[in-house]
Amino acid sequence: MASTSDFLVDHAYQNVWCAPGQDRQHIVGPARMTQAWGVIGTMRIGMRSYNLPSPSDWYHVFMIGDLPPILVGMEQIIDKWVSVKAHCVAHNLLVDLYFNDGVHFPTHRAYFLYTRAGALVLALLKTDIVKNAGADQPYIRWRSNAWFQSNNPDVPINGGIEIDGMTYTDSNSFILFQNRWRAAQQKQGYAWAFVNGRRVRDINVVTAQVGDVLEYVRDASVKERLEMPLTSLPQFDSVRDNKAKFLIPRPGLGDTIDFEDDVDLYLLRYTKPAAYTGIYVHQNVEDAIRMVTHRDYSTPIAYLHGFVNDNFGWRWSDDLRIEVIVRHSGFQRTLVDEAHRIKELFKLPEDLRLRAMVGVDAEVPVWQAAELENSPYLRLMEATYDGLTTQMVEDAYGYNAISRLIGDTPVRLAVNQQWVNLPFSLYATATVLEYDEEGLLLGYFWHDVSTQYPVRNATCRYIEAYIGRGGVGLCTAYGKQTSTLKDGVDYRFYTCDIIGGEPINNWKDVTGDTTKYQIANGQVTWLVDTTRTFTAVKEDLNFLLYGLDLDYRDDLITLTVRVDEVVQGAVATSGVMDIPPGELTVWVNGHPVIEGIGYYVQWPEICIVDKSCLVEGPVQHVDVMGRGFCGADFSRELPADVGFVAYGKLSHNARFNVRDDQVCRIVANGQLFTRDEVVFSEDGSGSMIAPNGAPYAIYHPIIPMAGVTNGETYSLRALSQVIDKQIEDYLTAKLPEPVEPNPNPIPGWYKVFSPFCAKLIYDMLYGVLPMDEFKGEYTLAFVKDRLKGYDWILPFDPALDPDLDSRYVSIHPHPEEGVIELNVYQYRLLDRAIQVFLNNNVQFNRTVVIVEEGFEHDMRDHPHPHQTWESVGQ
Repeated sequence: MASTSDFLVDHAYQNVWCAPGQDRQHIVGPARMTQAWGVIGTMRIGMRSYNLPSPSDWYHVFMIGDLPPILVGMEQIIDKWVSVKAHCVAHNLLVDLYFNDGVHFPTHRAYFLYTRAGALVLALLKTDIVKNAGADQPYIRWRSNAWFQSNNPDVPINGGIEIDGMTYTDSNSFILFQNRWRAAQQKQGYAWAFVNGRRVRDINVVTAQVGDVLEYVRDASVKERLEMPLTSLPQFDSVRDNKAKFLIPRPGLGDTIDFEDDVDLYLLRYTKPAAYTGIYVHQNVEDAIRMVTHRDYSTPIAYLHGFVNDNFGWRWSDDLRIEVIVRHSGFQRTLVDEAHRIKELFKLPEDLRLRAMVGVDAEVPVWQAAELENSPYLRLMEATYDGLTTQMVEDAYGYNAISRLIGDTPVRLAVNQQWVNLPFSLYATATVLEYDEEGLLLGYFWHDVSTQYPVRNATCRYIEAYIGRGGVGLCTAYGKQTSTLKDGVDYRFYTCDIIGGEPINNWKDVTGDTTKYQIANGQVTWLVDTTRTFTAVKEDLNFLLYGLDLDYRDDLITLTVRVDEVVQGAVATSGVMDIPPGELTVWVNGHPVIEGIGYYVQWPEICIVDKSCLVEGPVQHVDVMGRGFCGADFSRELPADVGFVAYGKLSHNARFNVRDDQVCRIVANGQLFTRDEVVFSEDGSGSMIAPNGAPYAIYHPIIPMAGVTNGETYSLRALSQVIDKQIEDYLTAKLPEPVEPNPNPIPGWYKVFSPFCAKLIYDMLYGVLPMDEFKGEYTLAFVKDRLKGYDWILPFDPALDPDLDSRYVSIHPHPEEGVIELNVYQYRLLDRAIQVFLNNNVQFNRTVVIVEEGFEHDMRDHPHPHQTWESVGQ
């Protein structure tokens, strides 16, 4: 088994590469040594004369050449004729002897000789009823299945290959042979029979006559045999071989790679419903059989036409069927995640799967048979020893699969587990976040140079980890004419204008614009006028991660994202993070909260609106993490899927989401989960522990590829995202989400609050907003004008979020668990402000009450203390 220091290449060797040489398969067309009529008695080979296997029979003798028997799985016996049949049986070796038209030469009538000079020789007993070997070129294929030498418990102790043959001379010997054939059919594997070199379904008095040469072969390594009419096979134009081909689809959902060299094809011509004659579809040319998926194959149509034309009496219009014989392999390779998403293809029923590969429904390019056959994944399977490269594996796997291999977390820990095995990219430099049993954040810690992480908190039950150093300080290189780039790190390049000697922070992403900078010898040099343009070089190895305490009674639960960096001078100072990260993650009191439900962002401001994660008292602890690069338009990555638990499942969203091959960070009901703990709508049955109506978000964190792949992280990711969308669109149409028969009851609405209302309420209560001008009558237009100073809060308000699902969310006017007491003037202003600014989308009658405060003369009815405005019939 090949092994390298390259993680991806080594993974491919261990999990994909099918080691084509392991079965020691060789196909040889030996050179004739005798005249067309053959030879009898003795034969001169090299400098010596050899007696033939039997003294009174005619033989055709062929020189194979300098091929040591050990290379094809044979025992090395020198200067002695060896029965091919006996050798095969003794050594679990399969030797196919055949001619170009697919006719089989009986193995029991063939012999090998290995001379002391190192030449391998073949002698075929003259068998004119089978084939005039004097005129036609024979071929030999050796197959020494590595499965017989594996530790698989199904491997027989002996008798893996069984071959028997005879010439039909009398009925008694025929009956004995027929009994042995019947017994072979009941044994492990599969047995097939020949009469005069042609396949037959059965050996009986109808298929065999006196004078015929009979043979059967049983191979215990055969695990599946199927046949299908040629007329049923779909066709496609091969990109790889530039030929029209048949697609040979195998039914079933097996996830084991059944490599092409473990597969044989026979062409069967049915002469009766239960009888056929057949020939071997040999593999003398490389493209005779190709992989299309891990268990589907292709073969050129022209080759099968050639076999039909070469066999006298056959016509393409006959009842022709292809037989597929599949063997166990020495390596049991399981289908891995890869760039063509074969696993997703096999989620389709068989009929739809076939239509996705060929025909008018083949709308996903990576699933088309021609693309699959030409895929880099299949090239990994068939590569030669030491033939794999990083680029080959990168092309075959794609971003998604690689991301899971090198950086897949979160991980759930066992009770009292003190060490956690980390994915490959987290060995050297990582930041690990620890969570408790409830999926709440406990803290975060740096990790260095180890395959295992030592758990810090005794109550830790989950960890998630990210490449690099998380902290409040970053390493952006600002305003430097030249800076050094680190190996294994991705970078982005930015500029902004300088006016009056100061940067004005109108940043632009100029990554890839070689008129602005150049990179040589590991250094970037800016080509801009640094008196007018300020520059920044950002890396993704270090990322933002810090916590702080907020006292929301002072204002709202808001914060400005800040970072410590050396912007000017030589000292790191705290400042606003002007260039947003690619991903933003927020925790409130340990609860992971969801953007668009639990908090809203107007960069660099964050406003928290989730009531469920708040603790009693004014002080709330908030943790913030920012990773990766934003888009060229400064947009951030949002969750791949956001919604509310429905019918006990996530992602009940009328869309088939592709996520199995991606790193998934899953948050539901204010806690972290692993993918094994949740149930997705695409999974079918089952339910998860988070209640119906709880909000959830599924993230696919950016996993840096630098140092692992040749390609750049975000370019590789973008390619994968295109394919993901194509497949999701296709599967959504073909596998629509089932209609649930029952309603989706929820235990209660998820509570968020309006920061606009909260600010207004607190300002009224604390006297920041005087109420004198609001005690008389006033119009809604007056409210809009007088409260316009609160407009800045509106972008953060869930009441104005058109995507917020009112079936599951209740918007309160303040973050308190109890009620807040307002006098009638305050209550009325709040009510009208909600009409004017929030489209009446805040339910406040149960969370705000009216207290008496000398306002009876303004009321139609005298309200009593702690009555709601609704109860007095406004």
